[in-house]
Amino acid sequence: MKTTMLLTLIVLSGCGLTYEEALDDIDTESHTLADTMKDEEEDAENDDIGEEKEEVPPDDVLEAFYQAMVEDDIEKASTYLHAEAFNWSVTPQASVDEWITMMETHIESNELSYEEIEITGVEAIDDTFAHGRAVISATSSEKEERIEEEESILLSNKNGNWEVDMAGVREANDLDEGSQGAIEYKDTTFYEMVEGLRIDLQLEASQDEEDVRLGFGENPAMGTLYTEKGTFQSELSPGRENLAVMEFPDAEGSPEHLIIDGLYITEEGRIPAPEDNQQTLTLDMDTHVDNTPAGFDRNLSTGQ
Repeated sequence: MKTTMLLTLIVLSGCGLTYEEALDDIDTESHTLADTMKDEEEDAENDDIGEEKEEVPPDDVLEAFYQAMVEDDIEKASTYLHAEAFNWSVTPQASVDEWITMMETHIESNELSYEEIEITGVEAIDDTFAHGRAVISATSSEKEERIEEEESILLSNKNGNWEVDMAGVREANDLDEGSQGAIEYKDTTFYEMVEGLRIDLQLEASQDEEDVRLGFGENPAMGTLYTEKGTFQSELSPGRENLAVMEFPDAEGSPEHLIIDGLYITEEGRIPAPEDNQQTLTLDMDTHVDNTPAGFDRNLSTGQ
């Protein structure tokens, strides 16, 4: 740099300029060159912004996700996940990080190895969702068995990017809260899943120091869902955030009524007994108060 400056001063001094004038000209020239380079960089950035990225189709995204699973690269597989899907209470995990931890623990504890995952189809539902199906083949060294199962999975298109949606929720409706007999119900949500329907709700006893129990012994609480296309049944099971869960994987049509049998009112903390007060809950599924798109904030939905 010093040599270049010295040579430039020698050249300019030969043109009849004083030393100070020559320095002024160099500063002006350097500033002009820097401005030019900056302008060129900004133009290049603007060109990049103007270019539209080619959308990767959902079947390619699903293939890349499963390929990472076969390669036992859970971190890479997680990059294809739709992060907002974990806001739904239907997912056992509340974040991508929790999903990674769960998968790594599951694979390690069962000495599980994914051998092959064959995608049997990816069907576009609309511009926002696609339905993927796959056959998963794996071996468990710990259980000394080979596992083969079919999987149905949702893909969501968010901002032009297709992502694997572990929640599988296409649409959700929140229902009015209320009470019947000795039971109060709230935080009730009806989900249209990638396959079938699901209903979550929180059940509480109306009286203090009492609990609502889901069934008794070998007689679980049962939910019967009536839709315009048929009648479907599901056992109630405990879910995330103290919710009771009913899954109707074969259900279709608009829901009309839900009847829940086998609910027991017991003293707080006590196991149900035959003599306990058994309750039946009937809900009108037309009393929804909110139609919420996939990816809503779970905390907002429950009023927390």
